[in-house]
Amino acid sequence: TQLAKELGIQIQVWTLATLDPTDLKGIPFVKKITNLLFPKRTIHAIPSVLPKSNWNGKNNKGGILFLDEFNRGSSYVHNAALSLINNGKIDDYKLPSRWLIVAAGNKLSDLANMAGSEMSAEMMNRFTHINLVPTVKDFKSFAKDKENTNPDILEFLSFNTSYLHKMEDDPNILADYPSYATPRSWIAASREHYQATGKNWDNKLPYDTIKR
Repeated sequence: TQLAKELGIQIQVWTLATLDPTDLKGIPFVKKITNLLFPKRTIHAIPSVLPKSNWNGKNNKGGILFLDEFNRGSSYVHNAALSLINNGKIDDYKLPSRWLIVAAGNKLSDLANMAGSEMSAEMMNRFTHINLVPTVKDFKSFAKDKENTNPDILEFLSFNTSYLHKMEDDPNILADYPSYATPRSWIAASREHYQATGKNWDNKLPYDTIKR
């Protein structure tokens, strides 16, 4: 969303974990045609959420179709998306020429079986892969301007950099306690701490409260 705003382009976000194949291909229905050999045929209704040619914005720069939680989508959804990703087409639908498809997901090694399923070889081959690695330097640059960012957390991470993004890979532990250290969870913890102090870092909390 930030990138689309900076580039002045549109963005359409789908979470594949919540989609069915018909959300991409559309619901089939019977249409009458003039062909005497086949007076009726089954076609798919084009889903309204698919980008249209008039969605390119005032500057006609196009946009990004962003497929989030990609590897948590089912194999059936992946199969429905393959034609769109490979050719920019699904049946009678064609992706506008100025639109790009971008996908995101977690590595299976990061979240054990909670990350989803492995992408097929043919699907992986359709993408350029970029591995995003968070750093304490980037996190501190992002967090320093937020008044509700706990300065103690930033100091802690400066001396314990491995805790910025410390994933738990034991599925048994994740099933009982699906929480782990990430930039997102540090911000969430910091905001909760900020509220507990009455929005004043000078008000120190008891150790047990901070630990929780």
